[in-house]
Amino acid sequence: MKIQVFGTGCSKCAMAFERVRSCVEGLVASGELPPGVEVEKVEDVMAMIRLGIMSTPAVVIDGRVVATGRIPDADEIRAWVSGGTDSETANAAPSCGCGGCGCGR
Repeated sequence: MKIQVFGTGCSKCAMAFERVRSCVEGLVASGELPPGVEVEKVEDVMAMIRLGIMSTPAVVIDGRVVATGRIPDADEIRAWVSGGTDSETANAAPSCGCGGCGCGR
């Protein structure tokens, strides 16, 4: 499993990365996740554009965007990595891609 936390280097993005990293480390230590889960910080704007990420921080698991525009909590992270929830695009921060923010585009 590869988890990427996309951000521009701001404090909110750094907090999101640390939360994901520490949560995954705890789940691996407790045996809830197998060793070898990769958590990566990505600041490449072109990679964000390719994935359609319009607001940061954003969390991507195995190439699938699961959250944008906010810092996820530990329960969400646990659900995502255990396969217990779908992509969270409906709850993502409003942005215009337009993936349903209501702008009318």
